Amino acid sequence: MSQISLVEKLQHVTCLVKTDIGSGTGFIYNISAHGSHTLPMLVTNRHVIDGSTETSFRMTTCNADGTPNFGKHIDFKIPTTAWKTHPKTDIDLAMVPIADQLNQAVVRDLKPFFMPLSADLIADDGYLKNMDAIENIIMIGYPTGIFDEVNNLPVIRRGITASRIGLRYNERPEFLIDCACFPGSSGSPVFQYDTGPELTRDGSMKMGGVRFKFLGILWGGPVHNVDGEIVAKPIETAVKPASVTPVMMNLGFCIRASELAGFEAVFQSEIDVLKTG
Repeated sequence: MSQISLVEKLQHVTCLVKTDIGSGTGFIYNISAHGSHTLPMLVTNRHVIDGSTETSFRMTTCNADGTPNFGKHIDFKIPTTAWKTHPKTDIDLAMVPIADQLNQAVVRDLKPFFMPLSADLIADDGYLKNMDAIENIIMIGYPTGIFDEVNNLPVIRRGITASRIGLRYNERPEFLIDCACFPGSSGSPVFQYDTGPELTRDGSMKMGGVRFKFLGILWGGPVHNVDGEIVAKPIETAVKPASVTPVMMNLGFCIRASELAGFEAVFQSEIDVLKTG
């Protein structure tokens, strides 16, 4: 496969997740099972799929040389009952295995092109504590369902951290970002992505390099309701009808990516099959 940049790879991390009641953002995440064995999963927010009966997602296919075949894609459908939610009920995440769908596509000579995230890319607590009070971030997803439909590419947005990321925001495993967050952005992965000189916390300067880590997943944000009160609210699905549209503040609540580790217990039986297989 020809060389592609890091940001180009990140464009193939996400999938537009559609349900019979709206749409949101999903991303591919590999759970490590044993050695080189992994379980490919699709991840989104629980509230994106709540109340639906079926979910679908789209992936770009591969050329013969392993490069993405822009303009050609494959759609997959999954019953909503196949999704499993995070074991902590206050963590707005859901995950579903997609190995069967990927294998069926390969049999049909429609091998999907994607770049999965994995645990080794996640910023752990030690890394987060060493990050400064303001850091550059990018968020990838499908705000209001917008994307490059011909080439099946998501929208990349840039912002900054809006809370001290090394601390738990309001005692939750979350942080706040200053970035344009719209219906359909729910489930978007958020990354530290910075290039060029780095001004460290002690005031010294480091030259060059790319600083990249998987930081978290957008789930909601503060909005003004009709009474002018500011409330925390999940980001709506892209086409969910509403009689009153709250005023969004371009701030987003993000679940720490390290919370994905909680799904290992949920899918322990699937992991055990690969370990013994």
